[in-house]
Amino acid sequence: MEHNQPSVVEILSSVAKANANKLAIVDKSDTTTFGKLELAVRKTARYLTEKGIQRQDRVLVLVPLSIDLYRVTLALNYIGAAAIFVEDWITFQQIGACCEAAKPKAVVTHWKGLIYSWLKPALRRIPLKINLAGYANKAPLEVAPQLRPEDEAIVSFTSGTSAVPKMLVRDFQFLNHQFYTLREVKQSRSDEVELLTLPAFLFLNLAMGSTSVLADFNKLKPDHFEPQKIAQQIVKHKVNSICASPSFLLKLCNAGLDAPIKSTIKNITTGGAPVFPGDAAQMTEHFPNAKITVIYGSSEAEPISVADGVALATSTVVDGLFAGQIHPETEVRIMQIAEKQPVGEILVTGPNVVLKGEQNKVVVDGKKWHRTGDSGYLAENGALYLTGPIAALVDCEGQLWSPFIFEGLANKNEAVTRATLVKVGSQLIAAVVAKKGGDKNRIKNDLMKLAVPFDKVVFLDSFPYDHRHGGKIKYTELEQLIKVKLPR
Repeated sequence: MEHNQPSVVEILSSVAKANANKLAIVDKSDTTTFGKLELAVRKTARYLTEKGIQRQDRVLVLVPLSIDLYRVTLALNYIGAAAIFVEDWITFQQIGACCEAAKPKAVVTHWKGLIYSWLKPALRRIPLKINLAGYANKAPLEVAPQLRPEDEAIVSFTSGTSAVPKMLVRDFQFLNHQFYTLREVKQSRSDEVELLTLPAFLFLNLAMGSTSVLADFNKLKPDHFEPQKIAQQIVKHKVNSICASPSFLLKLCNAGLDAPIKSTIKNITTGGAPVFPGDAAQMTEHFPNAKITVIYGSSEAEPISVADGVALATSTVVDGLFAGQIHPETEVRIMQIAEKQPVGEILVTGPNVVLKGEQNKVVVDGKKWHRTGDSGYLAENGALYLTGPIAALVDCEGQLWSPFIFEGLANKNEAVTRATLVKVGSQLIAAVVAKKGGDKNRIKNDLMKLAVPFDKVVFLDSFPYDHRHGGKIKYTELEQLIKVKLPR
């Protein structure tokens, strides 16, 4: 492995031996210790090999977020096979496209999934169907295959704000490097008990020997959960750290958690959606003892930049949204999209970036870069500022207007829940979700003072957000909603 470091699998094995009786994962219905998890992983590895899974086979994992999901994934990696993940909201039609691209040898799922695997053509064509519950009576696999750094470990399909799932292949070397990188960014400690809504970070916690508590909420509805249930989890399991999406954290803030609960949280890590200064200020106010770290990244590149919550809370959105300093091992380049404009598409490269494949890749000056699809610029001090998705930038009379800048300015209005800019036909529209009881005429007058040349203000009950984090605006869908509102 890179720098002669142990693989993720080896790290997990050694951590389990040193923390056999320590709680590893808590999900909605069960708990497991590191020792029990490690034994279950090796039993599952035996079970999978007996079913015909071999090193570097690709296996589709259709398992809900739970202890079982991590048990199966780790078992596949233990024998050198690659786990294929599709996000929960991807349709069966899209799963068909995923299977066509990844060509899995097997699918591992629960009994309901097995039924679906025979009913749905895309799954029916997969050669092996494996019940995730068949491992319990197996003897643990003692000797795992020798892993190579370039062996595939995880194949994932994510949709983000796009309708077409994109395939990402991560090898063991990449995961190994990302573990050490994110460990330093999060300043992870083995004594943490972390509440999570971001599933990938649980692997980091396992490797650190810290306890992970899966938040009691529905991933398909990230914005709809009962804060009181989360508060009960925090108290019951003595949670002292949270790793969650911005929308989840803001809902916790708005729920008015009891002061003793808020004071127990020492670390908060968030990302996956834009965090505006007002959001960061709200988090720092409601979790007064917490160090807040905001990570800007993407499915293909994490981290790109890192911002301290206090610095973000005190920043201003004049020319862009502060995203922090570029991570030392990530190289950023701004690809110009208009003459004499500092704003351009953010390109990234480096060991923290998935560069395999050609999707969203570009070669500049002989070097391969990943195109993030986000726009922004680099300040003189090296800090990165975001101005919104490339597709959401608005060209008005030869000048580019950033939805992020407008959002940051408009969100200062106490009567506004969220606002953004969108171009509908030839009109520049200020779309607004007002707070309950907010004076819409006053909001409109206040927005007109921002010196942004929009044509109309359209009020909506809510914005369409991405399924993954519930925080990224789906601008194409928003445009369609506004069209319905506008007079014909």
